[in-house]
Amino acid sequence: MQNLISASAMSCDERLGIAESLYRSGDTADAARRYEFNSRFGQFNLIAELVRRTRLSSGQSIADIACGSGHHLLAFARIVGEQGRAWGFDFSEKSIIAARSLGLQVCVASGDAIPLPDVSLDVLTCSYAIYYLPDLRKALAEWARLLKPGALNVITGPSADSNEELYRFHQEVTGQYPSDADRIALGYVENAVAAAVPGSGLNVEDVRIVSNPVVFPSDRYFLDYWRSTSLFLRTVPKHRAAEALSAGRRLLGQGRGGFTVTKRISVLTARQSE
Repeated sequence: MQNLISASAMSCDERLGIAESLYRSGDTADAARRYEFNSRFGQFNLIAELVRRTRLSSGQSIADIACGSGHHLLAFARIVGEQGRAWGFDFSEKSIIAARSLGLQVCVASGDAIPLPDVSLDVLTCSYAIYYLPDLRKALAEWARLLKPGALNVITGPSADSNEELYRFHQEVTGQYPSDADRIALGYVENAVAAAVPGSGLNVEDVRIVSNPVVFPSDRYFLDYWRSTSLFLRTVPKHRAAEALSAGRRLLGQGRGGFTVTKRISVLTARQSE
């Protein structure tokens, strides 16, 4: 696979443009479909890992940045209960509407400007989104502002070697390498974020990379997943989508059987100074 360019090579405008296309002006159904497949066929429970990492308990306060449609936030809200507070923030109004339909307390906000008072959170999480924020240091400083002494910040994203089977398949079918959205995400948490955290007032407690093999039981499920990914959406023109899917179906028909995509997830845990 072609070497990936450094995430730092992307400008602020490029990051925002990608995020706008995929999550604000784009269809949130694609993100919901990806989440459904990862949850249904994945062998690793990311929500359970986040709950373990955050040490979340009843009565605590948590904010989920870039909460999307609220799947993680819903689990957090159930744990903190009525005596706690679980807030979700996302820049996509479509996502916020979907999360609000689950009865969650959410609002539209930029990830680096959260409308909460200083020192108000026991936990802050951000999953698969920090690389879209235009100014990493500004975002981390904002999150540090919100955290109580000793509070935890848990950040996740794809590791540098995530999705390799998917990228090889995509290249065979389309001749295209990973998209701009993939390039800014891969390895960002374990590299750029880990390096920037100490300057924010937070301390890195741990960086762990975990594997989540997503085992698709049939070609149909895999192809439906593939066409919902940023990889497909950013490199295959809409007028060529049907052609690409047909070519992918033919390739899968060459005895590959069920397709597995090994997602490798970077989980960074940081702690506010006591």
